[in-house]
Amino acid sequence: GMKIDAMLNDFPQIKANHTTKIMVHDAAANMTNGARVHSGSVYENLVCIDHLLNTSLKHAETKTPEIKELFTKCKALAQRLHQSTSDAKRLQKACQTLKVDSLKIIQPCVTRWNSNYMMLYSIHAMKKALQHVKFDKDTKDELAVLIPYAIEFDIIEYMKDILEVFKKMSEKWSSDKRPTLQLILEDMVNLESFVDRRINRYRDYEDGQIAKFLKNL
Repeated sequence: GMKIDAMLNDFPQIKANHTTKIMVHDAAANMTNGARVHSGSVYENLVCIDHLLNTSLKHAETKTPEIKELFTKCKALAQRLHQSTSDAKRLQKACQTLKVDSLKIIQPCVTRWNSNYMMLYSIHAMKKALQHVKFDKDTKDELAVLIPYAIEFDIIEYMKDILEVFKKMSEKWSSDKRPTLQLILEDMVNLESFVDRRINRYRDYEDGQIAKFLKNL
């Protein structure tokens, strides 16, 4: 925290009377502590809403073992297809056979917002080809076991659609073309309403695991 404070002291301060000066920062502990130490009577400090949104999604994943297990499986699939040329070629050949557009399966990154959504989107888009590979007798067991089953593809589809709403919100809020602070309160109310509706929709689906994920947000 003190190092952040020292760095902030090097920044030129805004010289203006009768104004509220606000520092927006991420929710990392060192940034929060540094901003608190530095701000005093100089700045009000606010945690970035995009960072909070991303943190809440990570928390929900951690607290919902069934969803975390599925995400872990998808991440392992993405990693294998990135590392194994033969497996990647097998999937590409399946795309050609089935006349499916070949997409790169996205590997999520912990520091990249919305990357879980992009992973699920790419896997769902390749569903037909992936299922073809999974049940091909020549496919190695190490690859086949990482490809989701039909019910898992259903969950991927529903989770993808949910995460897409969060993605659109975060992209809107992080726009560098226009101010967005005035949009957040209304958007958060709408987002809460969306989550409540989806909880009710998926309450009894597959032991309520999607509903549990949403409740943990």
